[in-house]
Amino acid sequence: MARISMLFVLGIVLIPSCFSIENVVETARAANLTEFVSVLKEAIDQGLVDLSTGGPYTIFVPNNAAFAKLTPEDLQLLNNDASEQQNVLQYHVVKGEQFSWNLRDGQILHTANGHSLRIYTTVTGDKNVYVNGAKIVSTDLEAMNAVIHVIDTVMDVPIGSIYAVSRGGDYPLSTFADYLDKVHLNRTLDTEGRTKYTVFAPSDEAWTNLNPLVLQHVASSANYLRELVQYHIHPGTLHLKSLDRNGSISTLDGRHQISVSVDTDVHLNRVAMLEETDIDCDNGVIHIIDHVLIPSSIGNLIG
Repeated sequence: MARISMLFVLGIVLIPSCFSIENVVETARAANLTEFVSVLKEAIDQGLVDLSTGGPYTIFVPNNAAFAKLTPEDLQLLNNDASEQQNVLQYHVVKGEQFSWNLRDGQILHTANGHSLRIYTTVTGDKNVYVNGAKIVSTDLEAMNAVIHVIDTVMDVPIGSIYAVSRGGDYPLSTFADYLDKVHLNRTLDTEGRTKYTVFAPSDEAWTNLNPLVLQHVASSANYLRELVQYHIHPGTLHLKSLDRNGSISTLDGRHQISVSVDTDVHLNRVAMLEETDIDCDNGVIHIIDHVLIPSSIGNLIG
């Protein structure tokens, strides 16, 4: 999360030189985005702003409350790492003007540093709009060569592939990564390209809690094991805000789907709950779950 803190420092980096930086600053100041204004002006003073590239752009700007969520380490990085600053900013900047009436559920936007953002609209309550996991709280603030949407969270810049994040040690996913190796899906989930995935990855504890006889049975067949792992992978990106309704999710195991039921929490197959959500990766998103999901074909064999 530290990597995202400087988002706005360069929030103007991509505005062409024929337009005025002050216009964006004044637009942000008028919207009481004082943390953004402070960081932006500091960046200008340090010569971190490059106005040579054309627009127009859409900028997703976290509000003051979003800055307040950052840890002291995040704030320290904000002032000390110019390359991270640029990377974070570019993740919040989209080429082209996307006004609120253009944003639609499931829409994919491509950021200035080559990543993808997905728009979600909730179907219950107030029908809010989200970009990845960040709620859009104010829209259509027009500035020179840009439109600003204010969000309530500083979005995390992806830090590697799904496989790299699973294997990396920051999350309790080493067992899941081991099974990706065994069924030869490690390369698939380590490839960064147009294809994106959502992985509902059981935690290490979830694998430990699985009945040993069940695991022994599944592990006895390469086909069973591959089917089990594929059952936890959806082709496409689904952030938490798309899981706010009852329904089903397709998987790489094309014969079986994951059921979604929602009350005060989100339940998968009525047994698994989400422990950690929206871990953005270069080729998709990971949600950590507290149970191993068993497709019915394997469940029937187990009895």
